[in-house]
Amino acid sequence: MKKMKKSKSEKKQNVHIIIEKFLKSYRRHCTQTSSTISPMLMENLQKCIENERMLTKFILARPEASEVDLPAVTLQPLLMTIRDERYMYGKELCVWHITLNNEDVANLALVLELRGRTSYPFSKIELLDCGIDTWSIERLGKAVNVSALTNIVLDFNE
Repeated sequence: MKKMKKSKSEKKQNVHIIIEKFLKSYRRHCTQTSSTISPMLMENLQKCIENERMLTKFILARPEASEVDLPAVTLQPLLMTIRDERYMYGKELCVWHITLNNEDVANLALVLELRGRTSYPFSKIELLDCGIDTWSIERLGKAVNVSALTNIVLDFNE
């Protein structure tokens, strides 16, 4: 029995569908958690849809100062979306100037660990100015041994 190869247009259509589904799920999770959607992440997802490429670098950053008081951007909706969609194309996760609590770091560590049914091959995480405490550093340290991480940046944390 011969396997049929997918044409380039079918692959591009699949990319479009996967990213659109990811975007819809991310918006839903932001609403559920009362979190603001990261403008930088939205911009990168839109570019991926336009260019028909998978998103491999997630950048989660607080929005520029605005006149309207918005809820904070949080990591939880992104991690929930990555899990729910089983999005295994991510290589880098950058979180800039967003406060992370111990629960956020524990959930991140669970995503990074190569255990369970789905492995997420993140090779680089960048947590800049996230207010990470000692417990969080220890939890990330435990995840490093059983992850695909090769680069960790923790600048401007306590």
